[in-house]
Amino acid sequence: MPILLYAVEACPLLAQQIQSTEFTLTRTITKLFHTGSLSTVNEYQVTFGFLPAKSQILIRTASFCRSLSR
Repeated sequence: MPILLYAVEACPLLAQQIQSTEFTLTRTITKLFHTGSLSTVNEYQVTFGFLPAKSQILIRTASFCRSLSR
């Protein structure tokens, strides 16, 4: 996962790019657990403490901006 989100905090992403990343992560979990249900994928994310890509990008960006403002 870290390699997928490498340097996203420093590079602004378009909404389409964020959706594409989200789709990639969701599809990977779908393939990994052999399920087609989005609710099941969301349950796996909650169970394993794996935030959606959009949330992870927002957290990383906020952290990066906070480190620049010091």
